[in-house]
Amino acid sequence: MRRVRYLLLACATLALSAPAVAREKPSTPSAQIQVLLKSYGEKGLGVEDATVLIAKDGVPIFRRSVGLANREWGVKSDPEVKYRVGSITKQFVAMAVLQLVEAQKLSLDDPISKFLPESPPAWREITVRHLLVHTSGIPNFTELPEFDGRTWMYKSADDVVRLVRDRPLEGKPGAIFSYDNTGYVILGIIVEKASGKALGDYLSAQIFGPLGMSHTGFVSDKVLMHRATGYVFEGAAWNNTPWMSNVIESGAGALYSTVDDLLKWDQALYHPDRLHVADVAPMFTDYGNGFGLGYVIGSEGGHRVWWHNGHVGGFGAMLARYPDDRLTIIILSNDDDAHVEDLSGDLAALLLNIPKSPH
Repeated sequence: MRRVRYLLLACATLALSAPAVAREKPSTPSAQIQVLLKSYGEKGLGVEDATVLIAKDGVPIFRRSVGLANREWGVKSDPEVKYRVGSITKQFVAMAVLQLVEAQKLSLDDPISKFLPESPPAWREITVRHLLVHTSGIPNFTELPEFDGRTWMYKSADDVVRLVRDRPLEGKPGAIFSYDNTGYVILGIIVEKASGKALGDYLSAQIFGPLGMSHTGFVSDKVLMHRATGYVFEGAAWNNTPWMSNVIESGAGALYSTVDDLLKWDQALYHPDRLHVADVAPMFTDYGNGFGLGYVIGSEGGHRVWWHNGHVGGFGAMLARYPDDRLTIIILSNDDDAHVEDLSGDLAALLLNIPKSPH
């Protein structure tokens, strides 16, 4: 799982390289989007295999797949394909925390030692809030030399804690922002301790089930119908990306989903009652570093945008919501180096008439 790319790049020109004879500009947004997707493929920007869903007011205005879900068998992608979504997982863990706060089973200002009694003395000042907004100071385990996703096939969240617990903090809790997968792994543990349920069971019962997200869950070795295979383009050939489980039921980035399920999630955030919380504003509040709870908080061309991406072993994902425009852009790809951030910015530029910047 790679560190999140902090800026939503707004990006490349929509047109293909100028031909000798000018082409007629596509007449509809759908046609323009298809031209844009084709240009990404021709430029080798890692979105040869992907599914894109764009919705306005919750209604899809574009829902299409390109490329292959499985290259060995030549299986074409389609909107029903399940992809790993990497760090988009963090949104669901953040919501689980807010639900448990609503149920008075924890507080954002609880010290994490309340739920992890084995915490070292250096962690005593760290609160649940610090974990949520990436200011705990706990080292990011995915950047440690001991971490190799291919050898962590069956590691647990407790293994992550053991890996980092004796290391010095990167700064005083609350003082330094540093994007941290470890914090969300620990949040997954806290959800389990506060709810009395395994993280997967809790999310299924309190979020996925109620929202009808029947094609979302934690990755495992079990056979999963319509699962995309992850690929990486190396040299001049496509190769399978080594399987990475990234810790069993990790709160940092171990979910799979579909574009339709992610749209259900996105739309539920406009209706907090569906999620059994009074207010989702904490999710979309900038706490001083351009981050909310599981979302990057920003703007593009005067339009507010709340987004997060995900990159993990052969997959790239992007979920961007423009709340004032009621526009949602979801991109799921099984290309390791998918430029989903760039593509999302270009799609927004096209649909919202936002000035583009080169990337």
